This record gives sequence, C-alpha cells and structure tokens, in this order.
Amino acid sequence: MRLSHAVNAAACTTCNALECGRLALDMTSNRKPDNRCLAAARRCTATGSLAFAVALCAQAQQTYQLDPFIRATSGEPTCPEVKPPVLTEQEMRAQAHSRVERGTSCCLAGTCPCGGAYRRDPEINDRVAHAIQADPRFRDTSVWVTTTRQFVTLQGCVRSNAQRRMLERFVERLPDVALVWNETSISRSNRAR
Repeated sequence: MRLSHAVNAAACTTCNALECGRLALDMTSNRKPDNRCLAAARRCTATGSLAFAVALCAQAQQTYQLDPFIRATSGEPTCPEVKPPVLTEQEMRAQAHSRVERGTSCCLAGTCPCGGAYRRDPEINDRVAHAIQADPRFRDTSVWVTTTRQFVTLQGCVRSNAQRRMLERFVERLPDVALVWNETSISRSNRAR
C-alpha cells in the first residue's frame, strides 16, 4: 500500500472510530471511503495535518430514513424531485423512543397490532405506489409516497385540482390507509394554461 493510501485509510479509520461510519473506511467490511473524507485526507496529507482531516471527517453528519419512501409515477417531466424524509442521529433517536412508546401503548389499547404501529408501513407504502402506477388516470403525474403509522403522504405534481382530489380519494379508499396528507401541487406547465 502506498503511503498516501495508508494515510487516507488511517484518516478514514479514525473517522470510523469517531462514529462517522458513513464517511469512514471500515477495514473489516471493506466499505469504500467517502470522497469527501479521502479528499480531506489528501489535502491534509500534503500539508502534514492529519488531525485536521480526521476533524473534517468527524464533522459530517449521518442521516437516517425511518419511513418507507418511493416514487410512484414519473409522468410530469417539469416536476422537481422530492427528497426522502431524513433525520439526524439525534432526531432519529428521539423519534425511535416515541415510536416504541406509541407502538406499545396502541398495542395495549388494542388499536394496532402488537409489534408497533409502524410495522406494516413498508407493505402499505408499496401497495399505494403500485395502485397509483396501475391506474391510468395518474399516468401523467409525478408522485412520491411516504407512509408513517398508516398515514400516507403524497408529494409531487399533478395536472389539475380535480386530479389532485381524485388521487387523494383513490388513496383513501385503499386497504390499511388511515389518513392521507396530500402535499401534491399543480405542475408548472399546467398553471400557465
């Protein structure tokens, strides 16, 4: 191994020790190092400041996606891309605690199956996305679906207010959907008409 690779690996391994797993080179699982980590390590190697490279790697924050998220349709080319809902590690830990608490209490009350209110979200999310894809009325939309506790969030673009309402009613009628939050908007190309 060349010296620069050894220094890069050392910098990223130190990042891993600092719980910066996404940016780190985990030597045991052979994950590739993140480009930002390697670039910082190379710059700092040239100046002899390996400690600075380690600090840069440690600053990067890992994000987590707890809820299922999928693109259901892509028929509206002018619709901006919707990003999945992500949380920082601190937000994830707080949400995990409340999710466990909520799941336990609803199980004891008999309002959800034991194992938590979130357990079937991936299945529901996939079913909703496939149903939207299969319906020709929504072929010209760009819709993303997220499900949390059987609450379905629709985001993206539709062609008209009528199509927006039709999409919401369609999803509300699907099995196991408790509530629909319709955050879709009318596509830019149709607002001018």
